[in-house]
Amino acid sequence: MSFRDELVTDMQGILLYGDKFRIRNYTGSIGSANYDDAQVLTKSGSDVWASGLWFPVNGKTSSSAATLIMQGKVLLSDKTLYCDGNINLSGTVKIGLGSPVTSEHYILSEGIQVYWVNGLAVYQKAFIRTLPLGSFSGEM
Repeated sequence: MSFRDELVTDMQGILLYGDKFRIRNYTGSIGSANYDDAQVLTKSGSDVWASGLWFPVNGKTSSSAATLIMQGKVLLSDKTLYCDGNINLSGTVKIGLGSPVTSEHYILSEGIQVYWVNGLAVYQKAFIRTLPLGSFSGEM
């Protein structure tokens, strides 16, 4: 077994024993032909459940977090989510932490980073922010 394969196996083992979270994807459409209508978000596909780790954002131990905090793109009240590198986090995605879900979050577009080793996505890190009302504006 190569070093890359061992690293992937070890990281997947760590994430497997993390906490459960739900990934829910949405597609957007405009309500009517008017250019100023609000976007309507509709759930697309099935929910995906995975395990991972999430922690409060820490600018003291992470240089990437510190940079994003200084730029005002990430807040100290945000969280850092670590999950499998093959999970699709692109598009309009809502992350429900816990099983059962205790809080809903959205992914900050500036904060997704995939860690690769020899062409294989080992894990990814995403900065997430709480949805105060538990849903997106326009969610159906």
